[in-house]
Formats: sequence, C-alpha cells, structure tokens
Amino acid sequence: MSVVLFLPAPRPLPLLSHPRNREAHIAYWKCKNVECDMARYDDGFTKGWSDGGHTANWTDQYNMRKEEHIRCSGDSDHVWEFEHG
Repeated sequence: MSVVLFLPAPRPLPLLSHPRNREAHIAYWKCKNVECDMARYDDGFTKGWSDGGHTANWTDQYNMRKEEHIRCSGDSDHVWEFEHG
C-alpha cells in the first residue's frame, strides 16, 4: 500500500502585509540611525513566505536559504536583514 502526500500549494506573497512590515522595519532602524539594505530584507521575506510550512526541518531550510543568499548576494554586515525578512 502506498501513501500519497499532498502538499499545499505555495501561498501567494501577502501583498498587504509585506509593505506594512517593510515600512515598520525601515522606521524602526531609521530611529536607531542604522543603515538598511532593504533588498536583503525583501529577499528574506519572499523566501521565508514561500518556504513557510513546506519543510519538516525548518532549521536546515533556514540555514540552506541563508547560505544560498550569501552565495548570490555576497557576505555583508547586513545579512541579518535577510534573517529578519
């Protein structure tokens, strides 16, 4: 007997929550006089949203995505923004 596993379809990017979260992120760090790299935040948000709930081991998925981001975008003091996204 075989078991068929159906994964939910990828969730669409939440068009309303991303701009709101993005603006809150910018405002928070601007108050602290910290320069932001919003491309990294956007990349982290998009990848995190598309991965959400589709992996059994989220820690491994998170680490893989972070390493992939660094390979594609380069290492930086702003990698934390990818993580926050």
